[in-house]
Amino acid sequence: MKKLQTQVFTVLSHCMLFYFILFLVPCLALEGDRLWNYDAQPVATALYEQNHVRMASDGGGGTIIVWADERNADSFEEWDVYAQRIHADGSPLWTTNGIGIALGAADQRDPEIAAVGSGKAIVVWESNSKVYAQLIGSNGSIQWDTNGVLICDYTTYKSAVAPDGSGGAFIACDTVQGVWCYHINNLGVLTPGNGIKLVNSILTGGGPEIVYAGSGQAIVVMGSGGCIKVQKIAADLSLPWGATPIDISCNVRREAYPAIDADGSGGAFIAWPRQRYFGNPSGNQVMVQHI
Repeated sequence: MKKLQTQVFTVLSHCMLFYFILFLVPCLALEGDRLWNYDAQPVATALYEQNHVRMASDGGGGTIIVWADERNADSFEEWDVYAQRIHADGSPLWTTNGIGIALGAADQRDPEIAAVGSGKAIVVWESNSKVYAQLIGSNGSIQWDTNGVLICDYTTYKSAVAPDGSGGAFIACDTVQGVWCYHINNLGVLTPGNGIKLVNSILTGGGPEIVYAGSGQAIVVMGSGGCIKVQKIAADLSLPWGATPIDISCNVRREAYPAIDADGSGGAFIAWPRQRYFGNPSGNQVMVQHI
């Protein structure tokens, strides 16, 4: 009997130790502690260069990362777009070194990403100065056309993407024809197809940046003409705030390069640098506004 009690005690002790290691030890990490390798987890270690990294939550405690990748270069600077999903424990969930999202003879550059739910994400990038989009499934599979969906065929200098709350996305583009905004649904269809122009000229002060504002709408912020401008767009590309973007700040001490974050109530916080002294770009201060 005593021997049996000893065996039972040993089994219970081992079970308790296993439970402690598996569930309680991770909770003992101090705030700010590194939870993975001290030198960080490698995501892409392929040949040549990887840069322009962007990421979005996968909705399950992990993240989806996209980047520009030169591994397939036959000559100097030939870029493609790759992606990887990382589990909360730091392990990669897709192919080692990532999966190819946009591959081809032409450069595929400057990817941006928006999480659209269920572990999926929409990635946009520029190729031959045009903007394309692709939906990635939770398992890393390509959901739309192999080469992506053409969003904007004007010469584009910068693009930005935000979810629409229904599995699609809003995409804003600073182009040679001005700033345009597009809506693409979860099937990869532009609805409506032509987009809407927000500003008539190329941006001189940075942007566009875009966030989802709830209720199937997005807010775009732009720096143009020394002003910080905002506009709200609905999924049908109507403009709830009117046809002309709102100037939230115009100052002779140059306003430029705004950032934006949704407030969770249909509005947004917007921050930007402003010259501390007129004509002195090296002396900036930071401003913020809530709309």
